[in-house]
Amino acid sequence: MKIKVDYSVLTIFDNFLNCKDYNAINNKKYFMKNLEENISFKKQMNFYKRNMSSKDYFDIIFSTLNDKTIKPKNTTIKIMSKSFENILNNKNILQNKIKNIQEYDFTKLEDKLLETLPEDTELNVNLHIVLDGFNAECVLDDNNILIDAAFWPSNKENEYKIEGIILHELHHLGFLYWLNKNGKRNEIIKEKNGYELAIKLVESIIGEGAATYFFNQNEDLTDILEEAYGKELAKQYKESLKICDINIEKIIKKFESDLEYLLDNEDGYEKMKESIKDYSFSKEFGQPLDKAIGVHVCRTIESQEGRESLIETFKNPSLFLIKYNNTIKKLNGIALKESVIENYMKLWE
Repeated sequence: MKIKVDYSVLTIFDNFLNCKDYNAINNKKYFMKNLEENISFKKQMNFYKRNMSSKDYFDIIFSTLNDKTIKPKNTTIKIMSKSFENILNNKNILQNKIKNIQEYDFTKLEDKLLETLPEDTELNVNLHIVLDGFNAECVLDDNNILIDAAFWPSNKENEYKIEGIILHELHHLGFLYWLNKNGKRNEIIKEKNGYELAIKLVESIIGEGAATYFFNQNEDLTDILEEAYGKELAKQYKESLKICDINIEKIIKKFESDLEYLLDNEDGYEKMKESIKDYSFSKEFGQPLDKAIGVHVCRTIESQEGRESLIETFKNPSLFLIKYNNTIKKLNGIALKESVIENYMKLWE
């Protein structure tokens, strides 16, 4: 495994913010030219291509630095503009963040990640650290991750919190590495039907659940969220955490019903797809359902069979639900119907 880090965007920002006059035409042109030629910035703008151009991005930056307001064209620009007001008006904090990132030893993440993946996982990952103001972190593709420097703690003592965030995204890539090698799985997801949706639903539960279970269970990110994006967003985040195991039986029953529906594969694709949209975002339950169910299932499997048994499911996701049923029964918890498990396993024959 190799983690390569590119924080050259931050150097460009640091040089620009430290110049004597960042309103001078030559300084602005030089700043924009350097960014637009930067690989990490290009990836960032490509990520936002449906919502925002590089011109929009620069408008946000220059308006913020000059205490002017812009009329946002969409929610992305509105939130980003608000966040930049928060971070660019506290340049000392931003410069601390940049300094901490430049001094951080990213290689120490490799061993922590490999403890949660199959031994023969081979990853070469590029971490692109940019100044975003909207998206704290995201996976771009099989080998690239975007990280927002604004989200990095200015206080070194809080860096363990960002470690968990980065490791969460890295784990997604480790899981994806094995999904891409699974021939049967890749055959099933070619079709737009209930079987494809059933496979992807279980995968989202494994992926989000495992990454959260290993790296993000007990971290309160409110302080670094407030520092990066302001009090309002930090408050929304805190509210979203009001889901706990008291709801798990209800959530498991919902999952059982939805999976059974997909495996029947009798309705239209769009209707079936609509039925599971709240697994990645849920107003009723707070946190996304895939994350809540996944953490519960991962915890259950590891508590009864050990970590290696859980890690085995990353290579063989067909085993995930069987292992859950076998282990939850030992704890006298709520299991999935055997008929649902059997129909799911038929997909892998």
